[in-house]
Amino acid sequence: MGSDPVFPRPSRVGFRLGDFSVEPEADRLHFGGESFHLEPKVMEVLLVLVKHAGHVVNKEALLDAVWGSQFVAESTLSRAIAELRRALGDDARVPRYIETVPRRGYRLLPQVERPATAQPVTPPPIEPPATTDDARRVRELTLQVEELETVIAALRRSRFRRVREAWFAFMRVLGVNRQS
Repeated sequence: MGSDPVFPRPSRVGFRLGDFSVEPEADRLHFGGESFHLEPKVMEVLLVLVKHAGHVVNKEALLDAVWGSQFVAESTLSRAIAELRRALGDDARVPRYIETVPRRGYRLLPQVERPATAQPVTPPPIEPPATTDDARRVRELTLQVEELETVIAALRRSRFRRVREAWFAFMRVLGVNRQS
């Protein structure tokens, strides 16, 4: 993990995150009598988000805090976030735990309860809450971006053999009607 003074190594003491009990030393989440193992780097991503719960943590800061000077692609972070969401039963479109803030980073939403204080840690707000319409629009745009990324990934895998079909799929995501 990086040695950035802004993001020192997060505490590896256990805590509660929503309905989950988190055991960082064992890289485990516990929920309803079940236990889920996380890869160590995925747990470290969670710990950085917990350290800054309620605040947006930009992607570069997360990459630096978890992988330090190692060269890793942004997709590595995206995969770690996806794995965290899967383990937490979270949905990127309607997040309960990890919110994607487009073009900025990620925010951990629920309060974190630490065993020593047993009091929720509530950080001060960074920005005013979005209106319901704004939040709905952000979710819609996030969904469109994810669909576009899927189409682009499919294009890359197919090596552009079916460019016409891909183009129409791309336009569908953008809401443009197909005209023959």
